[in-house]
Amino acid sequence: MKVFCWDTSALINAWRLYPRDIFPSLWTRMDEWGNEGSFTAPEQVLGELQKRDDELHAWARDRHHLFKPADEAVQTELTGILAQYPGLVDANAVDEDADPFVIALAKATSAAVVSDENLKQNALKIPNLCSHLGIECLKLLAFFRDVGLEL
Repeated sequence: MKVFCWDTSALINAWRLYPRDIFPSLWTRMDEWGNEGSFTAPEQVLGELQKRDDELHAWARDRHHLFKPADEAVQTELTGILAQYPGLVDANAVDEDADPFVIALAKATSAAVVSDENLKQNALKIPNLCSHLGIECLKLLAFFRDVGLEL
């Protein structure tokens, strides 16, 4: 079973572009993927969603089991990522930025990343780091194609 580690940007765009009232089957599938173990995200993504305090945050909060705390394997990967890319986050705000945790969780669990960030030359963005670290990174529509989603 392929596992997908979600970034905040992909969840926000999925909610915005495919709202639950119009695409209920997508959100039913999201629940199924979560129950199967193929949908995951670090708890920092839930923290970023909490800042919005909207319906997406309420949806995510009700599925808190999908948002994983950083276990030892993730912390080890995180330490290596932050050592290799020290400018990735402000050292005083590491726990507030989900990006390094998304990458570390994906690396620790051999998951693909789902992020709607764009690859940007010479930038410390999720797609760039995934490319450097050998982690598959999919934008939202590429994820839908990968899983064969039909709405």
